Amino acid sequence: MVGVWWTLPVELGFYLLLPLLAPLLRPARWLTALAGGIAISILYRYWAAAHFGPLGSDHAFLAASQLPGSLAEFLLGASAALLVQRLALTPSRRPSAWLLDLMFVAGLLFPSIWLWQVVLAAGADYWQGHWSMLVAPVALGLPLAMAVASLYWGCRIGTWLLANRVVYFLGLISYSLYLWHFVVMQQIQVSIGERYATLPHWVTFPVSAGAVIALASASYFLVERPFYRLQPWRKALRPGSKPGE
Repeated sequence: MVGVWWTLPVELGFYLLLPLLAPLLRPARWLTALAGGIAISILYRYWAAAHFGPLGSDHAFLAASQLPGSLAEFLLGASAALLVQRLALTPSRRPSAWLLDLMFVAGLLFPSIWLWQVVLAAGADYWQGHWSMLVAPVALGLPLAMAVASLYWGCRIGTWLLANRVVYFLGLISYSLYLWHFVVMQQIQVSIGERYATLPHWVTFPVSAGAVIALASASYFLVERPFYRLQPWRKALRPGSKPGE
């Protein structure tokens, strides 16, 4: 109904949920919370498929993807963050370099195989309550959390692929990319007309990508970044602050 922006209420829900989960962010409680969250996520997605599936895949997709349908992914990501922080505070050694590389590769390879061999194979039945839809947050969240953890520990392959200026810049403008890419791609299709659909992907992709990156960059530097510079002004206006602080 709202294009890619259906994710915004999910993100907002995560921000509202995090303070409630804070008391559980301890090793003695977290595994129970993780297991409970995964169970809730699976049960909710089953309910969403049963109730919204008859209305069509779009309705079932939007319903199942909202909280708590995405709760398992959120908790698995938080688990990865807790794990790396806990190991940083203990004298135990980090995983070896080859193990980190294996974690990173497997963490990206498994979701790709899952999407190709399971999700695409399920076809139209996927959002109607297919078993793979019910466990998808775990099947995708666990390997991706593992890959993120390996990056935190300095995975060599991940560093080579992602720790470069191009990726850093795309990360810098990533939120603007998210907000603008849908609009830009729509307007390109409207401007070119029906013949746009007949163009090969090696033509449409660089055109769309170039336009999206250009607008997202402008949005970042002209809208987002100026707000970062407001911090000194807020300090200057704070009661009791001295000039130049």
